Amino acid sequence: MSNIHKIHGILNIFAISLFTFGVIIAFIRELIGEKWFIIHITSQLCATLILTISIILVIYTSTNKNKPDPKTKIGRHKILGKILLSLIYFQILFAFIGKRLLDRNIWVILHTIIASIILILGWIQIYLIIK
Repeated sequence: MSNIHKIHGILNIFAISLFTFGVIIAFIRELIGEKWFIIHITSQLCATLILTISIILVIYTSTNKNKPDPKTKIGRHKILGKILLSLIYFQILFAFIGKRLLDRNIWVILHTIIASIILILGWIQIYLIIK
């Protein structure tokens, strides 16, 4: 494993941890008070930025530009990574646009479900590549 891939892994672990932190903040918002939203948004956007940098870093330094083979560990990692990144960007878009288009209660439920899927897939992604 190259140093770039190690950096990629460390950045991803940090990003998924930040996503997790942001979700926890949203769940305990009553304990935190009015500043919960700033903490939540900041952690989520920082996590997205770190994850994006990590992926750009590994894409541009990768010597294997072939399509991922879903039968290999790295192939599955790349495919799951693309799904995860797509969900994350969709979640950001949905966070800002979905509020205006949907009833608040429906939006909260969908936003929570998408966030849960992102966290579960993120931690599965980390586990599978470390395993």
